[in-house]
This record gives sequence, structure tokens and C-alpha cells, in this order.
Amino acid sequence: MIVLLFALAFFGERGIMRTFRMLEYRAELQERIDQLEADNRELRQEVERLRNDYFYLEGLARKNLGMVKEDELVYQFPRTPDPASAKASDKDPAD
Repeated sequence: MIVLLFALAFFGERGIMRTFRMLEYRAELQERIDQLEADNRELRQEVERLRNDYFYLEGLARKNLGMVKEDELVYQFPRTPDPASAKASDKDPAD
């Protein structure tokens, strides 16, 4: 009888083992909630900047979309190869 009560106390539906598992699960969920709340704060700040900061929006358009103002000229220069990769390609593979 005592063994049965002991087993139920540890492994039953409301046993100690289940309680510990539930506490661990709750801690994992709380960490996830904290991370999602931090992500939401960052996204709200980004939305606020996109709505109210013209210079930030302009910078994104220039960087990501390659946009320029009407009176600006864009100079494009050919890319020069990296000196290390140029030396490697200059070598004769037969050597």
C-alpha cells in the first residue's frame, strides 16, 4: 500500500515528476514569450521609423533599391579582382 502511494506521488497525474516537467515547460514557454515580446518591440520601432523618419526611409531606398534623386549622377566603376584571387588565377595549372 505504501509503495502504491509512493508511486502515485511520484508518477501519478499530479505527481512530482509531472510537476517538474510542467515547471520546465512553463520556463521554456516564458523564454519564448520574452523573445517574441523583444521581437515585437524591435518591429514596432522599425515601423515607427519607416512611418516618421524620412532620412531612414531614403537610406533604405538608396541601399536596397539603388534609388537616386533626380539631380544626382551615379558613377559605376568596374570591380577589380581581389589581389589574392588574381594571383591564383594567373598561375598555370600545369605547374
